[in-house]
Amino acid sequence: MTACYLGIAERIHAELCKESGVVVLGIDGPSGVRKLNPGDKVVYYSPKTAPDGEVLRSFTSIGEVVGEGEYERDLGAGRLLWVRDAAWAENPKEVSIYDLLERLSWIKKPKNWGFYMRGSHRQIPFEDYAVIAEAMLGEAP
Repeated sequence: MTACYLGIAERIHAELCKESGVVVLGIDGPSGVRKLNPGDKVVYYSPKTAPDGEVLRSFTSIGEVVGEGEYERDLGAGRLLWVRDAAWAENPKEVSIYDLLERLSWIKKPKNWGFYMRGSHRQIPFEDYAVIAEAMLGEAP
């Protein structure tokens, strides 16, 4: 069964994952990516453009896990991160969280939406992934 995950990372890090053809879910070990399986869906939410960048609060990348197993890789910062191979959509539209708040079931209280975006990742319902995918890609998955 396909699972869907929301990764939370600045846009610059989401773009680096896309360019590298990998997904990273957390920087403190393999547990985030270890649970992924080929075919699982991943979308990145970016609160900011970069660690010291402008506020963004948008979904920025969307893709699918490919290949078997996690492994360590340096994505250019001199630090090994645990990754899984991923195929990313070429030109997704960045979509503001505010455009989708009322339609995402895992956000129980839209007024307090920031509470639901804590941490480095979370599993989300397929229905919510489909809402995000349609907004970013112009079509349902």
